[in-house]
Amino acid sequence: MSGKQQVNLLFGSDTFSLENAATDLIKKISPELDSSFGLERIDGLVSSASDAANAIDSTREAVLTRELLGGNKLVWLKNASFLDRSRLGLTKSVKDRLTYLTDLIKKGLPSGHFLLVTSAKIDKVAAFYRACKAHGHVEEFEQPQYFNQQTAAAESYLLSAARDAGLSISRDTLVSFYERAGTDRSVLRQEMAKLRDYMGDRKTITNEDIRIMVSPTRDYSIFELLEAVGQRNLKKALPLLKQMLFNGENPVGIIVMTESHFRQFALLKELDGKRMLER
Repeated sequence: MSGKQQVNLLFGSDTFSLENAATDLIKKISPELDSSFGLERIDGLVSSASDAANAIDSTREAVLTRELLGGNKLVWLKNASFLDRSRLGLTKSVKDRLTYLTDLIKKGLPSGHFLLVTSAKIDKVAAFYRACKAHGHVEEFEQPQYFNQQTAAAESYLLSAARDAGLSISRDTLVSFYERAGTDRSVLRQEMAKLRDYMGDRKTITNEDIRIMVSPTRDYSIFELLEAVGQRNLKKALPLLKQMLFNGENPVGIIVMTESHFRQFALLKELDGKRMLER
């Protein structure tokens, strides 16, 4: 992003990247801003139309109100939950309030005042989105769609976080880390902080450190269990099964899926054998 845009809209499902971008943006707009001077946060994570309307009104009022001591001012409408085409976002009172805020964006904010809006979802055909795009900076942050992309992002983050903490981690241990904690980088950041405190003077993270300190928060799928069973990898399959049961998976469902999976394999093997005989 070049220059300092007065209006900034950041959205998407990748909350880790979104929050980092918001923090960087705040520093870029005015390095001296802090939580008590020049930066006003407004909670947009609401569940009712009245609370959403109040959040929008508070945002508009804050943008128009000058700082008593002068200087730059940034208003952050954080985690707005009413900018998509949900029932809340389509409520008339919310749409009416958003129209007032949209008009302000089109008209232009007071000099030295900045607006930052962050949200998980947004309606890209709405007037509010189009006004932000036309008169400010809009950026989308989406979680990687495919598993290999998610693991690649997790590996890259863990390597960087370990270096920043002055620690080293092998490839095998790194895989054990995200297999246990998942690929959500917000979770990985918390788990890495726990490890850093636990390590003391040691500099190399081991699999035993992962087992002791990293919380098993990842939701494993039946397909990963079936893959481990198919590979006859008991060492991998048993912890997967244990974690799935701990997470509340239905034991009968696991049995049915496993039986169906291997019945299909047996059928394919039988058909393949018949084709070989026909040749």
